[in-house]
Amino acid sequence: MIPVYPVDMIRKADAETIRRQGISSWQLMERAARACFDFLAENEPEAFEPASGQKPLAKPAESAGLAAPPQSAETAEESCPQSIAEGKGIAGAECPGKRQASRCPKFVIFCGRGNNGGDGFALARMLKERGCPVEVWMPDKKEGRFSPDAGRNAQLMQEKNVPSRIFGQDGLPEIRKEDILIDALVGTGLEGRLDEATAAVVEFINTCCGTKYSIDIPSGLMADKPTPRENPVVENSLCLSFQFAKKAFLWPENGGRPAGFVLLDIGLDEDFMRENPADAYLLQDRDAARNLPRRPKFAHKGFFGRDLLIAGSLGMAGAAVLAGRAALKSGCGVLSIASCPDNRLVLQTAVPEALFIDQTQIDWAKLTFCSAIGIGPGIGTSEHAVRLLKNVLQFCQVPLVIDADGLNILARNPTLLEFLPKGRCILTPHLKEFERLAGKASGSPERLRRQQEFSDRYGAVVVLKGAHTSISQPHAPGIRATGGAIPGQALLFNTTGNPGMATGGSGDVLTGLCLSLLGQGLPAWQAACTAVYLHGLAGDYAALHCTEHAMTAADIIASLPDAFRQISLQTHHDASIPGFAVFS
Repeated sequence: MIPVYPVDMIRKADAETIRRQGISSWQLMERAARACFDFLAENEPEAFEPASGQKPLAKPAESAGLAAPPQSAETAEESCPQSIAEGKGIAGAECPGKRQASRCPKFVIFCGRGNNGGDGFALARMLKERGCPVEVWMPDKKEGRFSPDAGRNAQLMQEKNVPSRIFGQDGLPEIRKEDILIDALVGTGLEGRLDEATAAVVEFINTCCGTKYSIDIPSGLMADKPTPRENPVVENSLCLSFQFAKKAFLWPENGGRPAGFVLLDIGLDEDFMRENPADAYLLQDRDAARNLPRRPKFAHKGFFGRDLLIAGSLGMAGAAVLAGRAALKSGCGVLSIASCPDNRLVLQTAVPEALFIDQTQIDWAKLTFCSAIGIGPGIGTSEHAVRLLKNVLQFCQVPLVIDADGLNILARNPTLLEFLPKGRCILTPHLKEFERLAGKASGSPERLRRQQEFSDRYGAVVVLKGAHTSISQPHAPGIRATGGAIPGQALLFNTTGNPGMATGGSGDVLTGLCLSLLGQGLPAWQAACTAVYLHGLAGDYAALHCTEHAMTAADIIASLPDAFRQISLQTHHDASIPGFAVFS
């Protein structure tokens, strides 16, 4: 798991790294610039070809998970139109042009006065030393002081004869479609709106075609709180963030700012990270791999859970089908589906591996045969459905996952929340369902605070679904993760999934995954984290096979084997943050 620190903790990590490793702040800046250089060298190989352009240019590397620059049959124009293009993507996909094989891309770096600009100056020097075409745009030194390290790197850059231009004096750069724009204007120290001069540069960048990268954070974006949409921010860039993600990357209010982010290892002190647990972490493959239930050679089907899914009402059999298939596709040993009698034929045809139980004929006294219970998808909110949930809460002695209509019933009957099995219950609301349970929040920071408070009060693991699903658990002993123990009150953010999963039935698939992993013996916290990660990863494979536009919830289920295969290949030893990891 990767810590998500606020800005003040990142600064402390920098300071402690400098002190403990006996280096200077300038040397740490060199590490940061070198990490950016190495990433660009691997992922933008055309820009590292000889400037003569006599050799054919290679296609961009996609091994890091980056979207390749967009391709078009037309010849790229000499310069971009000064208008915001309509496309979307992680990096460079905002412009439908193509880089010409006959011309080498040029790096155009926009630098500010602070340390973020210092990273840009150092990167420009390294690119020049490599022989890459590079041009720097910077403020006039006469109009304001540079930070010490930024000033030193600006001087070193100029000694290497890197072409540099002054904002406001030399007009605006001419950006071609094949060029690569680097945003190094303003870093994590921003607390409000950009000044007028910097905002004008940002707005110019947003009108340009070409691949865009932001160093550490998009200029104009505040790191620790949502940024108003009217504030100028560099849009649709891939952010090369140092060591840690920023909270702002994970909030829906900042959608598209950045379009994606990469975590670059700059060697910050690992002891500091162990000694200073964060209040939020990012999930990774290896975290899901550690929790994946083992399959003993001599085990039988009962060893992998005898689960009960209470789902579906008249006209809502599909919810039960999707949740049931997902449970069986994720390792459940024996599954029983309790639904209304009208759904018997559909369920026994669509999910033949499952046993059918008439909802009106459940023997509640015999629920002890279950390893785990899931309730909610498609059951409705009728009096009958309310009685179903009340009986589950009264007789349930096993782990429980509640979703969809089950959550709506809880919201309408809040006294039932007191009867949730403490520490053994998973709730999986989307935004509106959570608001019905916990009230409307003013923004992401307040919503996440309410999520944790809700977990603490009712003893439940809460999975708040979204682009970066957040998972909270009630205060509990720490769990083992990369870099040490994570406090029970820490929020976890998911890093898998895509907009194609915003389709009917996707949540039912997650319910089935949670149910299956609970039944296989995982505690609620680990089951929720693993299910969420696998669910998103299967969605990513489904998008790869079907595209985001054409995928359905059934495609997510069909892609679960790919997701399980990927995390099964992960090593289980603790490791430091990788050289880089890409999140969109």
